[in-house]
Amino acid sequence: MATAGDSPSARAWCGLAALACWFVRYAVHQPWDGWTVGIRTEDWRYGEVAKVTGSGTFAFWLLSFTSLHQTPSLLVWFALGAAHAVWSGGATRAPPLGGWDVFAFGTLALAILVQASADGDLRSFRRRVYGASANLMTASGSKQVYIFIY
Repeated sequence: MATAGDSPSARAWCGLAALACWFVRYAVHQPWDGWTVGIRTEDWRYGEVAKVTGSGTFAFWLLSFTSLHQTPSLLVWFALGAAHAVWSGGATRAPPLGGWDVFAFGTLALAILVQASADGDLRSFRRRVYGASANLMTASGSKQVYIFIY
């Protein structure tokens, strides 16, 4: 939006606000304590991939790169491709907001609420399984939830 050469459109501001709402939801439900205590734990997915493929093997590095790094990066890149056009377009070239914009932002708001609800359900479940004092960033081994990596 800063490089548009024009003031941002209303659609650009709405998109930025939607992204900020999603980020706040994610930061609240997936807090990272690395800012205060440092990086001392590894994402559980790396351990699972190492267990399935063997730590340090070619298969581990290939699966780690494709499934844990490349795929999420491409998903974000493609998802924000359309947003880039909106954010960099400027207000003078943007059509006015319409019904489809209301529908899109309503759907996005609903998706954020569903994600927040699912995050809360998962946190409640993990607290029940591991106990209220458990560090949920490192707790693992629940027999009630099965995670498949393929």
